Amino acid sequence: MDRTILRLKDVGKRFYLTTRSERTVFKTFMRHLTGQEGQRELWALRGVNLDVAEGEVLGVIGANGAGKSTLLSIMAGIMDPTEGTVEREKEVRTPFLGLGAGMQPELGLEDNIRLCSALLGLSRKDCDERLEKILAFGGLEPYRHAKLSELSSGYQMRVAFATAFHTDSDFLIIDESMAAGDMQFKEKCMRKFEEYLAQKKTIVLVSHEMGAIREICGRCLYLRDGRQVALGPTDEVALLYEQDCAAKIAAQTPEGA
Repeated sequence: MDRTILRLKDVGKRFYLTTRSERTVFKTFMRHLTGQEGQRELWALRGVNLDVAEGEVLGVIGANGAGKSTLLSIMAGIMDPTEGTVEREKEVRTPFLGLGAGMQPELGLEDNIRLCSALLGLSRKDCDERLEKILAFGGLEPYRHAKLSELSSGYQMRVAFATAFHTDSDFLIIDESMAAGDMQFKEKCMRKFEEYLAQKKTIVLVSHEMGAIREICGRCLYLRDGRQVALGPTDEVALLYEQDCAAKIAAQTPEGA
């Protein structure tokens, strides 16, 4: 049996949302004085139970607002759960790559690569040694001296994705990255994923691209409104998600339209 390197037990995450806007200092003071905080409770995630095995590629799917990014942040140790427990193997590093995570628009491209590398656990020396490979993978050589803000959104996303693929981690957590790029870049990324599969690396991937999820992931977790709907073989869980989406669209379509 494959070794479990990450285990979530009854994990939940609660946030508080502001429900009113105060325009004066006096109104803000009175709100605090009377205890009327003007906030409501939001459980972005609740009741999630999940084991991730070494060498597994796990997909996480669901509509916007389902709790996917919150889950990945908890898995990576960026935030703690409000309830439940997260157990990790001590030697396991879980860098988290969200689209544009940590990037600074006014810094140059190379500086942003170094920043992303640091967030993903690479030393400055290791990053400098891999800089040319990162630029080449992302097709970014012509823009190496440009500010990040001067690049298109697609090229900005390539920076984070290309950097992540040149870390030493055996456990990579990726949020929405399959959407970052044109067909040629996506094909290059798919080949890199295939290398990771051959190397038995562990990947947790969030993507709205169901073709990529089906091709890459052996198992899939489906979240809806912060709750765990299904966890199992990718084809079965993806089909359930697609059926739910189709039913939702049908319910919102006026009769005769």
